[in-house]
Formats: sequence, C-alpha cells, structure tokens
Amino acid sequence: MHTTPDEKLLEKFLDNKCTPEEARDIIEWISSPDGRLIAGIQFDKDIVLMENADQGIDDQQIRTSYIFKQIMEKINAEESNEATSQTHKLIPNWLKIAAAILIPLFLTNAIIWFIFEKPNGNIAWQEVSVPKGEKQQVIFQDGTRVWLNSDTKLKYPVEFSGDQREVKLEGEAYFQVKKNSKKPFFVRMRNLSVKVTGTSFNIKAYCDDKLITTTLDEGKVSLFTYPNNENIEYILKPGQQAIYSKSTSKLEIQKTAKGQNSNWKEKNLTFKDTPLLDVIKVLERWYNVRFIIMDQGLSTYTYTITFHNEPLQNVLTGLEKITPIKYQMKNGTVEIRKRSIKKVIIKKDSIN
Repeated sequence: MHTTPDEKLLEKFLDNKCTPEEARDIIEWISSPDGRLIAGIQFDKDIVLMENADQGIDDQQIRTSYIFKQIMEKINAEESNEATSQTHKLIPNWLKIAAAILIPLFLTNAIIWFIFEKPNGNIAWQEVSVPKGEKQQVIFQDGTRVWLNSDTKLKYPVEFSGDQREVKLEGEAYFQVKKNSKKPFFVRMRNLSVKVTGTSFNIKAYCDDKLITTTLDEGKVSLFTYPNNENIEYILKPGQQAIYSKSTSKLEIQKTAKGQNSNWKEKNLTFKDTPLLDVIKVLERWYNVRFIIMDQGLSTYTYTITFHNEPLQNVLTGLEKITPIKYQMKNGTVEIRKRSIKKVIIKKDSIN
C-alpha cells in the first residue's frame, strides 16, 4: 500500500522542485489505486470548474492540467536543450514516467487537453485515437466537449491560434461547442467541412462508409462541400440531418428526431431499417470483433431494434429473434449463417 504524499511534497512536485527520489514516490502513488482515486476526484472537480467558468481559466487552478503541463513543458525544454547542446543531456526518466502515467489516468475518465494561446509559431497538430471497442471524451480549455465513438481519430492543434478553432475528424463524434461568435469552430473531413459558433451536433464520417451524416440538436450549423472546386454552403437547423454521398458529392437534408443519432453516447445501439452488412460494421467497431457472413443472401435482411449497454452475445441473440439467422463464435470471430426453418408436415390421416 502506498502512503499518500503530504501537501508540501505535492506542491514541490507541481513546481518541479522535488528530488528524483521524491518524484518517484509520487509517481508510484499516482499509479496506485488510492492515488488514481484521489487524482480522479480532483479531475472531476476540474471538469466542473471548467464547465462553470464563463471566461478564461487560470491553468494553475486546474490542478490535473497543471501537473500535466508542468511535466510536458519540462520534457520539451529538456529535449530542446538536448538538440542544441553539444553535451547531450538525458531527460530525467521520472518526467517521462509521470507523463506515461498521467495520460492514461486522464483517459480513465476523459481526455483533457488544454489549448494555450501563443502569438507566433507554426501550428503543431496532435491526435486522439480511440480504438475499436472503446469510447472517450475530449474537453478543450474553451469549454468545448467532444464524445468520440469507437474507431475514431480526432486531430487538433496544440494552440487554437488566429481567428478560428479547427479540428479534423475521422470516425464519429458528438460535439458540444462553447459559443464564441468571434472565433468559429470548424470540423474538417476529407469531403466536407462543418462550421459552428456554439452548438450541439453529431458527425459520422468513417472512411469506409459511403455516407457522411451530420445531425443537429441545438444551434445552427453551416456545411460546406467542394464539388468541382466550388464552395457550396448548406444551413442545418435543429432536428435536421445532412446526408452527404461520397460517390455523387451530393448533400441532402432531412428531418430526424433530436438525439436519435447520438444516443450511442449513453451506450445505446440503435438500428432503424439497417441492412445486416451495416449492422455488422457497427458491431465490429463497437465490440472489436470480426464477422464473417457465411451466406451472402443474408445481406437483404434489415433490422429495427435498440440495445442498451448489452454484451455482444445478447445483441446477436436479439438479431436471431428478428430474422432466421444464427451465429457461432470461433476464436474471436463471429460467423453468421442462415438458420434452417423446420417444416411441419400435416398428414391428412391425422386431421381425420
């Protein structure tokens, strides 16, 4: 069991003034169950502080951010000195160990990256990559919150500099953008861009999908397409969904129920007249499992059903009840085949 460091020692750690031995003790404590619990409680307090802040936030008031920022600034400074110095100076191991511990700690609840303004310098991009079978949250310092679905990548600049906030998406995400009319928020994709000043919306833009969908819950969204190097703008209102076809470069807008396309955030799997092939594509991302369809004739089946936080076996059993299919799991792979239907033959003699 690790002893909780006293407050003075933690302050020394935050100020990068502790000895390597003291830092090692704190890092071991942070990696322990008790340390993760206490740090997690502080992390939750920081999120509340961010959400209730109307203006800029002093990063020293956000303790979890400050720890991470101090460590990364120290690492970057040491790396810069190492690159320019003739006598190569090794980065203290405890700094990199601390960063390796703190980043997964943040990922336990949400990913929190704070964007600090700098007047000059080239834009450096970082990336959050969510593997299949997992989901994450990103909270930017301006208060914008993003939920990331399975198999999703979100790229963002180290600083939101200039007159706009810009991120790049590949996959599915739900955005709650903090309002700032002087600094609009852009979501860039390969074939489409979304511009908002403050709103809530869902984007589904997987590379292997034929369609890109944008669904608006609150506020207003501008969508831009670029057919034949032209810039065409579409306006989306709450309760509407924009469907962009990659093959035709055409965009259609239709009505939809609020929250219907983003309830995956609450661990809901919702299918509405969804073909089996598309259902399988979602399940592969959701559960990180591979499917094989043994009978291609099954692709004509469609499904309208909702599951809430169900294990894969329950989902597959539910699909079996709707259509004549059966599944079999082999070494992490799910085989789907047609279920034979027994015929009941009634003899005339039995009727008499």
